[in-house]
Amino acid sequence: MLLFLAVFSGVLVLDFTVKHIIEKHPASYWRKKKALRVFPLDRVHNHGMILGLAKQIPALAKSLPVVMLAIGSILLFLLGHGARKSRTSLAIAAGLILGGGACNALERIKKGYVVDYIHLPIRPIRHITFNLSDFSIFAGLLWFLSRL
Repeated sequence: MLLFLAVFSGVLVLDFTVKHIIEKHPASYWRKKKALRVFPLDRVHNHGMILGLAKQIPALAKSLPVVMLAIGSILLFLLGHGARKSRTSLAIAAGLILGGGACNALERIKKGYVVDYIHLPIRPIRHITFNLSDFSIFAGLLWFLSRL
């Protein structure tokens, strides 16, 4: 439980901190910067969900992530109850998934949008902007699936 809380709160603190820094400057400022000289930075206010889905329905964009977070928490708890051997792996995966999901959900509820700021230089997804919470969710899912 302690490992889960450490990973969960680490994701929240790190992403909220980066988002706070990103929000201090205009979007044009970030387009000139590169994180680690590799990833182009930007500042995008995503009023929808993943890939901007449901941005025309703000109530859905605010409530669905909270519902998904609750369902995900229950599923991870139930799966963890049956998988005694891999408690450490499950704690890390759950902390990453739920920490990233909670960060994005809380921001969406508070501001009505999520701040995205990282572009990957990969041709098919170059136009999509991500944040650390998105990467955390993805990494947690990969971690969890690799331990099944």
